[in-house]
Amino acid sequence: MSRVAELQVLFCGVGGQGVLRAAELFGRALFAVGKRVNIGQLHGMSQRGGSVSSFVLVGTAEAALLDGAADLVVALEPLEAARAADSLGRRTTVLVNTHPVVPYERTRLGQGYPVQDELLGRVAARAGRVLVADLSGALAPLGLSRAVGVAMLGALSQQPAFMALGLPKGLFEHALGANAEARRAFALGAATTFSSWTSAQGTRDGLQARH
Repeated sequence: MSRVAELQVLFCGVGGQGVLRAAELFGRALFAVGKRVNIGQLHGMSQRGGSVSSFVLVGTAEAALLDGAADLVVALEPLEAARAADSLGRRTTVLVNTHPVVPYERTRLGQGYPVQDELLGRVAARAGRVLVADLSGALAPLGLSRAVGVAMLGALSQQPAFMALGLPKGLFEHALGANAEARRAFALGAATTFSSWTSAQGTRDGLQARH
C-alpha cells in the first residue's frame, strides 16, 4: 500500500455542527467503494461549542495528517479555519462556511469574535485557494441549521481534487440513506457556488446558487 495519499481532507468546526459526522460519512462512503480510508481526530471534543477537527486520509497507509499536507480543508466555521493553519499548504483548497460561532472559551472569558477578514487573511496566507459561502444562512430558512456538516460535504463533492478520484456518482447519497433532511442539505451544498476570497480584495462574497 502506498504511503502517498490519494486525497487528504481535514474537517474542522465546533461541537454541534456535525464535524465528526461529516468526516465519518465521507470515510464510510469511500470505504464502501473499495478505497482504503484512515480517519482520525486531531483535537477537540464533540461537546457543543468546543473546537473539533477530524482528518480523513484516502488510499494510504499513513495514520496521521502531516503539517501542510491537506488537499482539502472543510471548515464549518471561520475561526476554526484559521486554527487549522498548520495543516495548510500551497496545494490546499479551503472551503469555509462564513457563519461565525463564538467558541465556548471566548464566551466564558468575555472575549469577542475576531474580525472575520483577518481570520480569512490568515488562511489565505497559507493555503493555495480559499472559497467561502454562508451555507448556514441558506440552511436556516429550510429548518436545516443542524445539517451544515452534511451541506459542506456536498460542497466538497464538487471540488476538483475530490472529483479527480473518479468515484461513482451518487456515492454520498447512498451513504446518507433515506434521511430526507440530510439529502436536502447535501444537495444544497453541492449546488452552491463558493466565492474565491483574497486578502487583497478583503471580500466575503455571499451565496450564489448554480442554475
